[in-house]
Amino acid sequence: MRELFSASFRGLLLETRLTRAKSLLSTTDLSLAEVAEACGLGDAYRFNKIFKARLGEPPGRWRKKRWQPEF
Repeated sequence: MRELFSASFRGLLLETRLTRAKSLLSTTDLSLAEVAEACGLGDAYRFNKIFKARLGEPPGRWRKKRWQPEF
């Protein structure tokens, strides 16, 4: 699989989960714990740690900059 996608399955799964988390953060008022659980990223602490490591800022700050609730 790595040869096809130039990334491991685990890496692709994490990117998919973070993409879903970004979508939920920008369009819902779910708590960080609820977003983490919905995306399979564990609890809010682990989610915060992973999100910040990959995107350079915590999910709460990321959300404040990009909040666009759906109607």
